Amino acid sequence: MIGDLLSNRIIFEELWTTYTQLLGNQNPEIKPAKSYADYVKLLQEREKQGRFATHVDYWKSQFPSADYSLTIPCDYQKGDNTETTAAIEKFSLDTTKTNTLLREAKRYYGCSVYTLLLGILYRLTAEWSQQSWIVISHRSHGRTIDNQQSFFNSVGNFAINFPIGINIEKQNNWQQTLNQMIDYSLPLILMD
Repeated sequence: MIGDLLSNRIIFEELWTTYTQLLGNQNPEIKPAKSYADYVKLLQEREKQGRFATHVDYWKSQFPSADYSLTIPCDYQKGDNTETTAAIEKFSLDTTKTNTLLREAKRYYGCSVYTLLLGILYRLTAEWSQQSWIVISHRSHGRTIDNQQSFFNSVGNFAINFPIGINIEKQNNWQQTLNQMIDYSLPLILMD
C-alpha cells in the first residue's frame, strides 16, 4: 500500500477508533469511506463516457512535436559525469527576505509563493537549456473529481502528474512569465 500524509492520518484515526471500540467504550458511528477501488471505477466510467479526450488533447498541446522536447546540455559541463563533479547549491533567505517573498511579492504579483518559485524554475531552465518552450511536470493530490466527488477520507495513491508548458522569451518581463502560469486553470487539466 502506498501511503501519503493524508492516508497516514486516516489509518491512524481508524486504528484509534477500532482500539476504543475493543476497549468497550462508546461505539461511534463510522461512515464507510470510499475506497481506492471506488475511485478507479469512477475513472473507468469517465473514460467510457469519453471524458478523457480533452486530457489527451491537453498533453498533445504541451508536446506538439519532437522540437518541443527539452534538450538538456548536461554531459561534461563541469568535467566527467561522476559523483565527484556533482554539485548541490543551497540558498538561504534571511527573515526580511522571507517576509518580502511571503507577503509583499505575493501581493505585488497577485499570485501564490508556489507560482513565484515556479517562475524562477521556469526562467532558470529556459536560460540553462537555451530553449524558450519549457514544460515542467507538476503533481497534485487528485482526490477530487469534477469538483464533486471527493476521496479525502480514502487511503491510496491518488497523486497525479501533469505538464504545464510556457513560452519564455528573453524579452519577457517577470510578470509575463508569472501570468502564463496564473492563467492555467488546473481544474481543466485535472479530471474536468
